[in-house]
Amino acid sequence: TGTPNSIQRVEYATADGTALEGDDYEPVSGTLVFLPGELEKSFEIPIVDNPWVEEQETVLLNLSNVTGGWPVSGQSTATLRIRDDDSAFEFAAPEFAVTENGQVAMVQVSRIGALDYPGAVFIGTADRGVHDPEMDAKVLAKLPEIVKGMFPEDVREWEMVSTTHHGEYTRATIASKPVDENSALMRFILFNGPRGEEEDGDGEDGGGEGEDGEDGGGEGEDGEDGGDEPEEPTEEPYTPTVVAVYNWVDENWELIHVNEQLPNDWVALYDTTPVEGEAGPNVDHLSYGLRIEFPIDASLATVLIPIIDDIETEPTETFGLLLSSPESGYIADQATATVGIIDDECSFDLTIASVEATENGGPLSIEIRRSGGFVNPVTIVYDVLDVTAENTVDYLKGAGRINFEAGQEIAYIVVPIINDIEMEGLETFELMLVNALVDPEIALEGSATLGEMTEIQVTVIDDEMPGGVDRGFKLVGGANGPVHSIIVDQDERILLGGDFTRVGGVLYGHVSRLHPDGYVDSSFNLGTGLDDIVWALGVQGDRKPVPGGRYTVIDGNDIEAFGRLNADGVFDDTFGIDVGVDGEVFAVAVQTDGAILIGGEFTKVAGETLRNIARLNADGTLDPTFVVEGGADRAVRDLAIQPDGKIVVVGEFGTLGGSVFSRVGRLNADGTADATFVPG
Repeated sequence: TGTPNSIQRVEYATADGTALEGDDYEPVSGTLVFLPGELEKSFEIPIVDNPWVEEQETVLLNLSNVTGGWPVSGQSTATLRIRDDDSAFEFAAPEFAVTENGQVAMVQVSRIGALDYPGAVFIGTADRGVHDPEMDAKVLAKLPEIVKGMFPEDVREWEMVSTTHHGEYTRATIASKPVDENSALMRFILFNGPRGEEEDGDGEDGGGEGEDGEDGGGEGEDGEDGGDEPEEPTEEPYTPTVVAVYNWVDENWELIHVNEQLPNDWVALYDTTPVEGEAGPNVDHLSYGLRIEFPIDASLATVLIPIIDDIETEPTETFGLLLSSPESGYIADQATATVGIIDDECSFDLTIASVEATENGGPLSIEIRRSGGFVNPVTIVYDVLDVTAENTVDYLKGAGRINFEAGQEIAYIVVPIINDIEMEGLETFELMLVNALVDPEIALEGSATLGEMTEIQVTVIDDEMPGGVDRGFKLVGGANGPVHSIIVDQDERILLGGDFTRVGGVLYGHVSRLHPDGYVDSSFNLGTGLDDIVWALGVQGDRKPVPGGRYTVIDGNDIEAFGRLNADGVFDDTFGIDVGVDGEVFAVAVQTDGAILIGGEFTKVAGETLRNIARLNADGTLDPTFVVEGGADRAVRDLAIQPDGKIVVVGEFGTLGGSVFSRVGRLNADGTADATFVPG
């Protein structure tokens, strides 16, 4: 800018923005000379046309060091934006899924990068290999020569039916003309890679010396340098090696020739026998190939791969897809994809063979479980037959059908049980699954079947019978683990001990208490409870429970295997057993005076050495007057106190109190062995 009446110079240079010097552009710098009267000058920046997809990139332009005129004005920098013109193709996802009865797998292929010109790419199932039209043309031109050389007496004309390319191998299938269902078929496996030395063994190297020992790459006639004008490169002739030949005989490919000089790695490439979990071409899916065209501005194409439905029960099977032969672009990172075929075949079974239902227990629910594919809606037809129970008198048969929705694994047949006032004893009826039906427009007939367990016998227990189930007992849900001990206290409340954490849906750590009617006793506050199994329970006269087991903590308090709770369930820290018992307590018996007998598998109680049996005072301190000489040599499993104060002991021991007792023995009230007790 300014008055152009003198010579002016300005220096220019490029610099990296997001574009990289050498990769995206060639750097330039220099000086522009403006003669008097010149207002504009230009300079060129070579742009590198690379083949990969990139975001828009920038080159920074700078002006500096003006001479012969005014300094550089405010616009001394500029940005050159390089818009990428490359595109690429890839699968939109690495995995796709389809149900076996879905008819087609919908697979999406993306085009990324520049979209202002059309493009195309070939998609094929993995069994077809990559699409290579140039190689197809070479094979087509070479096959007549190969057939004539191997089978000189064959005068038939042949036409190529298909090719597949895997690495350096090609499989070509040909059919005799005219091509119809009666055509003879042959299949050639060709190796297209380098073969090393010539087979005739003459030792001449194709790139070695010419005639008379002259170097094939040396001088021409009269010693002139033959490299002044290099010749145009010529394409190497296509000379594949025949690896194997098959003939189509009786619906099978029969191997009629194999080249033993080449490794047999081609076998794995063309073995179409599917392995476990692999879908078979033309068995589970169509062997498929298609050229996908992308119009201008199109970035996504959906391809439909035909799926073959059957009635075989199979696991989810997969097959691969490949992209190849891109036009106006290249194959990006996601060049392959996997399609999973989810089996829709399923079978239905009852989960139990017999069940009991109380007459006053309300409707009976019988579970049916589906295995296999969950993709189809299915209707199960069932029937109910009288045995000694009678429909409409003892139960209601129901509709005879139950529906499974798509995705549903379990359903229940509900059979109402009729309660009456007749004393009838046990009565039975049978329910059986008859058929599994699918909509023929959705799935193949036979894709839903019945399994092995299709019949169940139902026994109705009369609630008028003596000894019937007490429906007045209101415990709902029971315990969520084994119950090993039960005892009723002075108020007829029921104490439970075992390996559970919930009773009636309420959190209880291994000890719980119920009211006489079965409701959970909410006044029994155990806190965090005990941390491990309770094997035995006792209750002292003041209603304080004494649990024995394998635990080490009661509501956060360290106490091993034996401790005491207050009547409200809170840990009793006045119980004088110190650290407790160093093993497991399997048996607890409370005497009328409050003293407590314990048996189990231990060697110390309250820090004192005692073997598997001991007695505590009512306050938890060790009773020194109870002396069992040598204790029991093995575990004590249970104890019982007789009215005369003597103690019957059972377990795994062979000696007790210094006397031989085989698993059953008796002690006097002071712990000495009762010599008068002789089992047998």
